[in-house]
Amino acid sequence: GKAPKGYEALAPATEMLNGMIKEANTKLDASQLQCAKFERNQIVLMQEATRDVASFNGQAAAARSQVLSSQATIGMLNDKIPKVQGELKDHRSNCKSEVATLKFQIGVVKRDLGIVRKILSLVKCDDK
Repeated sequence: GKAPKGYEALAPATEMLNGMIKEANTKLDASQLQCAKFERNQIVLMQEATRDVASFNGQAAAARSQVLSSQATIGMLNDKIPKVQGELKDHRSNCKSEVATLKFQIGVVKRDLGIVRKILSLVKCDDK
């Protein structure tokens, strides 16, 4: 094996460089395919994430609306509570007064009934 000299060495060197270029191009193509696939997957993931964010934003807006509605209802009911408590107090007071009046009237009726019974026992009526 004598080493090629001059132009004889050019062909093997060119062949070797061409092989290296071909190998580099093959690796570049594979890398570009891998990068393109990765990019497509990332785009799909970003689109899904964007849809999810939009969906969650919609849900959050609906929840905020429900919170505001509930707060308005709570405010209205908190305003009504003192009025209803006052009405209940008045109602209880009126009931207490009415019960006392009715008990007094029942006492009067019982006394009157007792008097009527005494009068009836004094008056003898013939059944004829």
